[in-house]
Amino acid sequence: MTKKIFITLFVVISSLFYGCVCQKCLKNSYDFEISDTVKTNAENYIIGKTGKDFYNKNIFPDYINSKEVMGNYELHYVVIMPEKDYVQEEIFFTMDKDGKVLEKYEIAGIPNCKDNPEECDFNINEKQAIQIAADAGLEKGIKDWKVSFRWSTEYDRYIWHILCVKYETGLEDTYKASGEEIIINPADGSIINKRSWEIK
Repeated sequence: MTKKIFITLFVVISSLFYGCVCQKCLKNSYDFEISDTVKTNAENYIIGKTGKDFYNKNIFPDYINSKEVMGNYELHYVVIMPEKDYVQEEIFFTMDKDGKVLEKYEIAGIPNCKDNPEECDFNINEKQAIQIAADAGLEKGIKDWKVSFRWSTEYDRYIWHILCVKYETGLEDTYKASGEEIIINPADGSIINKRSWEIK
């Protein structure tokens, strides 16, 4: 394989891998009709929580995963911070055709930067989060820790979540497991919670 072919294949594979993150790179419109009012209201809804500056810099429409469901719109966006590769997260909520957010459906991923700026200061990277968990005494467990930067519906904010598995047996319907988890504030590294978990 020549160097030129290798580089071409690398670029294609990379674009496919990162395409799921940078949805705006793949498409520039929805697959369904959506009014300017709905688009504007959706944008303003997010900006109302994040502020315009954070929205403009870090939030992009996800045209691929957005869809029309039973006469409403399930709208998806992505939060991306190129300088922090662990921040590649999903925003989603549902609006009706008049552009009103339907709060009976799940709303996820919109950080409240406007009222609490520290909720958008993601200063702790994965390596630091792992070290914080180790210093806090999270047990090693029987397999590698599962580490994720993600939205928490429980705390209504982004967190570092580190899961330790101490016991595991069975498959699918007979699966049982237990362990510990630690939840870390990505702004300052403080521990939000450390607790046991169990699947019976």
